[in-house]
Order: sequence, then C-alpha cells, then structure tokens
Amino acid sequence: MKKKLCKLVFMAVVFSLASCAEYQPLSPVSFASSVSYAPFIKKGYFVTESNSVGFDYDALGSLYSVSKGGYTQKNPVKNAQPGVFDANRHYQYVGADLNVAFEKMIKELEALGGNAIINLKITYTPKATAGGGDTYSVTGMAVKRK
Repeated sequence: MKKKLCKLVFMAVVFSLASCAEYQPLSPVSFASSVSYAPFIKKGYFVTESNSVGFDYDALGSLYSVSKGGYTQKNPVKNAQPGVFDANRHYQYVGADLNVAFEKMIKELEALGGNAIINLKITYTPKATAGGGDTYSVTGMAVKRK
C-alpha cells in the first residue's frame, strides 16, 4: 500500500511540474554594429586587428582585459545579503561595458611602456552562456613602435 501511495505521489509531482507550453521556433534575426577605437586613438595609440603591420616594433607582452556584467545594489537595505535578488528588486543588472575593458587595457599598455596594440580581438559572451553575466574579453599584443 505504501509503495502504491509513493508512486501515486511521485506521479502527481511529475505531472504537476510538466509544462504544456507550445514550442516556439526562433525567428530570423539580423543586426549590425560597430566598435569605435576612439579610446585608444584619442590617447595617441595605434591599434589594429591585424597581426601584420608595416612598421618595426618591439613586442612587449600580451594584453588581456575583461568586463563582466553583474548585479549591483539599487536601493541599499539594512542587513541585506549581498548578491541576493529580493522581491523588492533591490538589485539591478548592470551589463558588461566594452569601454571599461578598453580603459583597463590602456592602463596595461601604459604599464608595459607600449604605444600600439596589434592583433586586437574582441569577444562578447551573452549573459545566458557566461555563467550569470555577459562578458567582453579583449586581447592583443602590446608593442613599442620603433
């Protein structure tokens, strides 16, 4: 009798959690965007996505910069547990910022004494696949033009 009751309860739980939602195929999407290298150019740095340039240089090192989105406290609440999204929406999502990644990369370039970045690569990972927050990763080689 107990086994039948357990099976019945289990089946009731399974059926109550089953979804009857209709499958909605993804619609076609297209978009275009551009990335401005102005933060580098305004400071006098040469930047290119190419790994081949028409000038001599000394390689100084590899650069890597990341900006990751996350939750921040919107209306601080006394004794609120950090990082917990509560029913009163005291936390809001702040997305990754490519300009922040650029600023950090410029600081690293300056620390190495470089004046150019070659082989610049920008990668964006959406929030759904980035482990909780969208992410911009920027890489390149710091060089000193001769």
